[in-house]
Amino acid sequence: MKVVRFHIHVVANGERVTDEDGGDFADLVAARREAVASAREIMAQRLLTGQTIPADLSLIITDAHGDTVGNFSMREIAVGGA
Repeated sequence: MKVVRFHIHVVANGERVTDEDGGDFADLVAARREAVASAREIMAQRLLTGQTIPADLSLIITDAHGDTVGNFSMREIAVGGA
């Protein structure tokens, strides 16, 4: 099975936390599914610990070359649009 390396970066409070290592996925759909699950986990943990969710919280998926192949906000994820 062929795998593709994608990087899932987090943007919050105007700063980007870069995923240096990335992960191997079957395709972009699989990477997006992982990103959505991770994002929902981040939001749940923040809410459970009484933290706010930054208004600009979003995820950017890039390929191995650094090209953006997906970009979505936590708001999209929270309402099921991602």
